[in-house]
Amino acid sequence: MRDATGPSASLLGEQLTLRRYPRAAQGDATGVATRQSPRLTPLSDTSSGCVMYLASNQTGGLLKQRLVDLGFIKGTPLRLIRKGPGGNLIAVQVRNTVIALRSEEARHLLVAPEPSSSPVSRE
Repeated sequence: MRDATGPSASLLGEQLTLRRYPRAAQGDATGVATRQSPRLTPLSDTSSGCVMYLASNQTGGLLKQRLVDLGFIKGTPLRLIRKGPGGNLIAVQVRNTVIALRSEEARHLLVAPEPSSSPVSRE
C-alpha cells in the first residue's frame, strides 16, 4: 500500500509510513553538521593585508625548493603586503620576512582562510 508520502508497512499491527525527504546539498542548513573544505585561492588573487594559510605549493623544480627554503611550507600563515604597479610583483610576509614574488609564481601558491587540519608536509 502506497500513499503520497511514501511506502508504508505494517509492523506488529501498527501501520507505518515512510516519508521521503529531498537530499540536501553539502553544507545545507538541514540540522546535520557537514564539514566543508576551505576554498583554495591563488595567493596572487588575495587582498592586501589579509592573513591566509598556505594550503598547496603547485610550483615545481628549483622554484618549489627555493620557496620551501624561504618558508613557504603548508600551514604557514602568509600576508599579502601589497601589489606592485601593474600587478606583476607582490610583496608577501612569511613569518618575519617580506619576500617579493612575481604574480605568475604567486598564482601557483594556493591559500586558504584557515589552516589545514592535515599534518604539515614539505609541499
